[in-house]
Amino acid sequence: MHRLVIFILLSSFFGPIKSLAQYHHFDNLEVQVGFKNFKVDYGDLFFRRDTLLPEPSFIQGRNKIGSPNSITLLSIGYETELKNNLFLSTKTEFNLKGARGMGIQLGAGYRFHLNYFLRLQTELLFSWGMVSDTIGSTTYSPSPLLMNGIQFWPDAEVHAIYRGQQYGMQPKVTFVADFAKKFEFRFTMMYQVAFIYNQVFVFSGDLIPGQQGHFSVPFRDPYTVVQFNNAPPEKALYRPSGLSARMGFAYKVVR
Repeated sequence: MHRLVIFILLSSFFGPIKSLAQYHHFDNLEVQVGFKNFKVDYGDLFFRRDTLLPEPSFIQGRNKIGSPNSITLLSIGYETELKNNLFLSTKTEFNLKGARGMGIQLGAGYRFHLNYFLRLQTELLFSWGMVSDTIGSTTYSPSPLLMNGIQFWPDAEVHAIYRGQQYGMQPKVTFVADFAKKFEFRFTMMYQVAFIYNQVFVFSGDLIPGQQGHFSVPFRDPYTVVQFNNAPPEKALYRPSGLSARMGFAYKVVR
């Protein structure tokens, strides 16, 4: 008799816990805040762009660059389950502090159930990322500068901005814990692997006072010279650097 009473008490206690843990199938809307690193070797960066038409002109600059601080980011994503804990995921991220930029990841993953409260999610994501950083002021001739169809204000201060895009993959592991009926706490670790880089300089300045104009020049443009420590750069100037971590929560969108 006492065994029956104990069984009823345990069932009444663990039953709501199991229901609270939402052991069912559902989609997730994820929001996280974290950090990632971009690596930039310390050195001397020189760039020059020459054109002959409609008249001879050039713009150039020389600046010291180095590794930026860690980037603080906001990540928002959505996961939709296909079948039996296999899901597709879409993630976006926006840099909040540090070099400006954003990223998009698309991929798939699998959710392992450890117990009523804990999950382990593994994902493999194809990724695109962009980072922008101000390199510094430039010198140019003649004034006003006319280049790539853009004519700047006479004696305007024209700045150079580095903009890089990276295409690659991001393996990802997320530790998940239920803390409410429709909410999960999440801690995520990702590793950034970039395979393809696209790098440009963006030159910006006043067209007229109060109105900005800009044009971009790829690193591989035939009329552009880019040197790092007096030699052509052998790798991307700004590169994803290893581990990225973030934490936040997910809202369970029950189907």
